[in-house]
Amino acid sequence: MLASTAKIVTSLAALDLLGPQYRWRTHAYATGPVYLGRLQGDLIIAGGGNARLSSAELLGWMRRMREQGLAEIGGDILIDRSAFALTDEDHRHTPVPGAGRPHHVWPGALTLDEGVLQVLLEAGGELLPNACGACAGYGAHTFAPDTTAISTTARNFTGRMGAASSRVFLGSPYTVAASAITGRIADPRELMA
Repeated sequence: MLASTAKIVTSLAALDLLGPQYRWRTHAYATGPVYLGRLQGDLIIAGGGNARLSSAELLGWMRRMREQGLAEIGGDILIDRSAFALTDEDHRHTPVPGAGRPHHVWPGALTLDEGVLQVLLEAGGELLPNACGACAGYGAHTFAPDTTAISTTARNFTGRMGAASSRVFLGSPYTVAASAITGRIADPRELMA
């Protein structure tokens, strides 16, 4: 069965079983009370299959919690992806996700940004702290000698982001994202077709 045909069959089955008004939901649960703005326990984010949940939506959700008085979480933020108990056998006839195929993302109970982050991590990408460091050439995440990288930083000069022999190219966020997905400096239009 061709992929496009399979999507039609899957969509019809979902409409028949769940109905046209069904929406996949992500929920949050607290394991303790909130006292003086501090959650006395963990915050559990439980995925319910929303494949279109974005980082921006999640950030908005967290902002609304803060506006409602939650200023601090005393425990941990736990991610619950157990709603879908999928095995390797369930994926037997589906393409394997990978850096060169960002659109091949297996279904998951909690998928963020259509699974692009997971693809980047599996391709060897690294999540760095949201702070200055590599972009200013200090801290633990500077570039080693002879590293080639692409960045969205506003300035570039020899040695700015680490070793003087590292080569750092500047690009738009789209170009940097496309380069991260393909593993080479790439034109984002290659992935948008």
